[in-house]
Amino acid sequence: MPTTLSMIRVIFENPKERATALAVWSIASSIGAVFGPIIGGALLEQFSWHSAFLINVPFAIIAVVAGLFLLPESKLSKEKSHSWDIPSTILSIAGMIGLVWSIKEFSKEGLADIIPWVVIVLAITMIVIFVKRNLSSSDPMLDVRLFKKRSFSAGTIAAFMTMFAMASVLLLASQWLQVVEELSPFKAGLYLLPMAIGDMVFAPIAPGLAARFGPKIVLPSGIGIAAIGMFIMYFFGHPLSYSTMALALILVGAGMASLAVASALIMLETPTSKAGNAAAVEESMYDLGNVFGVAVLGSLSSMLYRVFLDISSFSSKGIVGDLAHVAEESVVGAVEVAKATGIKQLANEAVTSFNDAFVATALVGGIIMIIISIVVYLLIPKSLDITKQNSTKHIFLDIVD
Repeated sequence: MPTTLSMIRVIFENPKERATALAVWSIASSIGAVFGPIIGGALLEQFSWHSAFLINVPFAIIAVVAGLFLLPESKLSKEKSHSWDIPSTILSIAGMIGLVWSIKEFSKEGLADIIPWVVIVLAITMIVIFVKRNLSSSDPMLDVRLFKKRSFSAGTIAAFMTMFAMASVLLLASQWLQVVEELSPFKAGLYLLPMAIGDMVFAPIAPGLAARFGPKIVLPSGIGIAAIGMFIMYFFGHPLSYSTMALALILVGAGMASLAVASALIMLETPTSKAGNAAAVEESMYDLGNVFGVAVLGSLSSMLYRVFLDISSFSSKGIVGDLAHVAEESVVGAVEVAKATGIKQLANEAVTSFNDAFVATALVGGIIMIIISIVVYLLIPKSLDITKQNSTKHIFLDIVD
């Protein structure tokens, strides 16, 4: 994925054409988002979970063969070629794994356990060393100096925090459809289509809107629209119905379409020689936002579920020990315990608790997105025009000097 973004930067020198190309790239991603859950769900109903991974192999082969014939050659000269920075790789991987593990442990064991605190301090230390190492290197693995540009920072923050807020909500929506609505994986994939449709409809027009009204208006507004979708899930979600969720998903998808503008911002003031680095940063922001969103907001949802579910009230009915632990771990576990013991009330209360935890998490996600929309609005220069290439050459020379 970073390679495709960097090639767009290299091939389309004209900023207006590049914005259109990024919109097409976003639409292609949306198409994948439409058919991915549907195909994956259908495969899971017929085959083992391995099939969801194997289905990608023929598509990968087609992409490789097509790329050999269709893509132009683009590489750095020998003088600018990069060596693999192994210490930075180890620091970044270990630091991120440590952060995610600590967050998940806090959700399980609470804040009193000392081991996650030790790990999270070590993880943060490794990330700080990683940043300092790359700042001082003449050949950095990640050029963190790119973040000195306000438009670049606005684009990456929008990508990271939008995925952070949305990742767990989408995961919980899939669980809600399968557990509460009792849909099969295939049907659950179909029921998530409104979000992808909203993205596909608005992604093609997002660059045009940004060219007319400016990215300072369009990108924060798009993030705000996605936030409204999440607020709808909370304020009209007691109990949550699919019609409410469908409307919310359409708005979330429409808001997601504005991230094509974020990609244009990231590439706008990035010189061609830094295109690969900038693309890698953007893709990393999407991936890290996804990972940390599931870890943080997913953990929040799990904690809220345990708070809302009064499992002690079922102790007189034999729900104690391991059974109580399984029921508290997840709504899926509670439903299974209810089926095994014949206590239907447990399943009902577990589903209600999960519903309340889900919509509360959506509320938190919406608040985060409103804050990010304000931050992004303040970061983007008022006069910035994505259809015009800013003078990046002297800008980056000034930073290096």
